[in-house]
Amino acid sequence: MVLLNHFLLVLPQFVIPVHSLEGYWLVKLIRYTPLRVIWAGHEAVMLFFILSGFVLALPFLAKQNTIYIPFAVKRVFRIYIPYLTAIFVAIALSATYPGEISGLSSWLNEFNWNTAFSWSLLADHLLLITNFDTGAYDQVIWSLVHEMRISLLFPLIMTAVIRFHWRWVTLLGLFVSALVLVHWTWYSVTLHYTFMFAVGALLAKHREALIRRYKETSYIVKAGFMIAAILLFGFFKLPSWVLPFGNPSLIKFATDWGNTVGAAMLILAALSGGRFTSVLLFKPVHFIGKISYSIYLYHVILLLVSINLLYGILPIWLILIIAFAGTIGVSALSYYWIELPSMAWGKAAARRAQRLLARGTAAPLTKDA
Repeated sequence: MVLLNHFLLVLPQFVIPVHSLEGYWLVKLIRYTPLRVIWAGHEAVMLFFILSGFVLALPFLAKQNTIYIPFAVKRVFRIYIPYLTAIFVAIALSATYPGEISGLSSWLNEFNWNTAFSWSLLADHLLLITNFDTGAYDQVIWSLVHEMRISLLFPLIMTAVIRFHWRWVTLLGLFVSALVLVHWTWYSVTLHYTFMFAVGALLAKHREALIRRYKETSYIVKAGFMIAAILLFGFFKLPSWVLPFGNPSLIKFATDWGNTVGAAMLILAALSGGRFTSVLLFKPVHFIGKISYSIYLYHVILLLVSINLLYGILPIWLILIIAFAGTIGVSALSYYWIELPSMAWGKAAARRAQRLLARGTAAPLTKDA
């Protein structure tokens, strides 16, 4: 979804959908029909955050002895090493920037490596969790900043999820999320997205009961459930007048709540078997799922370098196909050569950290004892 969103945003008619631009009929078809779901890029990030909360919650819910430092070590290795590799690739390829490209969208020209390299900007990218120009090298990494911050705080979220009723966790999550509506900073945005992690964790905690209830419903109810999920996920928008205080442009964050409900409903349907699950388990689709983190990291990089090198030589539709094929190929290599080794290194480092912690906290017996 994110890839298709960014590939379409290269075309001016998708950034400014006006009647005078060629291809407006295609904009209407994709923007105002159920096809809207296939390029719901921002909404897909909500899905990404919910899935993160769901998966990270499982070890805590299994009553494993989850210690913070080993947990954090594994999470940093999982996110950071593939991310860092992609950033260095992007910096190297940014030399292909030819200047502003006329005929393509303002979105492309905004993120097309037009920021001068600086060591301070590189340092910000290395830290990952500070506030910095996340669009300078790889436009998508804004979400990884929030992902890393929330991952480091996730054990606190799980403490609430395990100890308290889901209603109280939901109300607390909504309250924390709503802070962004009255005081916008990048840190309050992180608190906003923390709510999506909490929803994923709650979904993991209550998954068996929810799946059982879903399976007990009739075919008509399941169909209605899926329609509602798609509408909430891909089409739910709140008008600006709903927000009676603060900046009306911040209504987009309140809109995220409806998208989050739709995304959680889609995840529940996927967990419950049936045709939707079969589609997701189809081998090519499942493979895309396996390499999806690398796809997320590299698709804008491949898109930019393909356009920078080939625009004016090949038609844009062919360039997009080349960028798509290149993204899949590079992402597969990244998954097997970068992601899998970094996960193995993370597990090994976490085990070592756990042994050191155990050794440090084990009190030696005295003679009196």
